[in-house]
Amino acid sequence: MQRCAPLLDAAGFQRDITDDFLEPFVELLKTPPKDEAGLLEAFNDQATQAYIVTWLRLATSAYLRANADEYFPFLFQYEADDRIVSPETGMPDMALFCGQHVEAVAREADHLQIVALTKALDVGLSVANLDQSEGVGGGREVHWTVCEGSLDFGPETALLLRPGHYDLLQR
Repeated sequence: MQRCAPLLDAAGFQRDITDDFLEPFVELLKTPPKDEAGLLEAFNDQATQAYIVTWLRLATSAYLRANADEYFPFLFQYEADDRIVSPETGMPDMALFCGQHVEAVAREADHLQIVALTKALDVGLSVANLDQSEGVGGGREVHWTVCEGSLDFGPETALLLRPGHYDLLQR
């Protein structure tokens, strides 16, 4: 996770603040709870949860800002959101997008944010999307997206994308 420090610095986030948000996550990794109940308790602690989610949001935002040219075309799906359109250019702006859709509290992560987060952390995982449209599979098809990274949770780990929510799966 320290590999994200240069991205966070380049995005203009203050290191002492981002390190404060990262600390509870690092502590959990250094001394993980001994059982599933302890892990559940740690992640359900409101303060720990808020710190970890905030740090992940900042890391995602920093990655998107550093790679804005690569992700710019995806911003056009949000072009009806005037909050992300630059008044100078009339085009979607990555910094405005990050402020409104990535860093903002109580905003759900979309596919763009999940891909950017896996790249920022260099973590591989699979995302299953249940196709709810009618058609060949009758709304029962599962479409998989693989996010590659050098750190892999393993072939048994995936996220299930449901409308507005991701669940952790074991395949």
